[in-house]
Amino acid sequence: MKVQHDHKVNIFYCVKGSMKYRPKTKSSWICLRLSKLFDIKLIMSVTLIVTILLAVSRRLKTFVVAGPSMLPTLTEGDRLLGLVPIHLKVGDIVVFNHEISSLKLIKRISFVDGERIEVIGDNDILSIDSKQFGYIDKSQIYCKIIFRYFPSNRAGIISSRKS
Repeated sequence: MKVQHDHKVNIFYCVKGSMKYRPKTKSSWICLRLSKLFDIKLIMSVTLIVTILLAVSRRLKTFVVAGPSMLPTLTEGDRLLGLVPIHLKVGDIVVFNHEISSLKLIKRISFVDGERIEVIGDNDILSIDSKQFGYIDKSQIYCKIIFRYFPSNRAGIISSRKS
């Protein structure tokens, strides 16, 4: 009996002539079966994608819009995905913690000055924003809205500009 090396997944299995024998342990058998079904590049790609998704999911937040302050960009009942922000700029739509009411509000950034940020609603008439309560601190920002996933006919990436 000789030992042959399988270059796809770096496992060893026993061969006798041209007949391959089933390894003695179940885990080795699974690895052997995987090596026949998948290429190592595919296995590594799937592993990388799963790792990235797990890392991003910790930074991904979901929200449902309530109220008319962001009309026409966002409407009541829109379901949104937000990402914990790394970089903020004028035009970004953000969710932040309002200090007085302890509510999470959604507004568009209109001015950034270091740690101070001015936020406004897209609906000038019905929005309560920095015109009433002043600047917010950058640390109050919970996430930046990046995507609307419901309703499906309006699904898509959220623009950094007022629509």
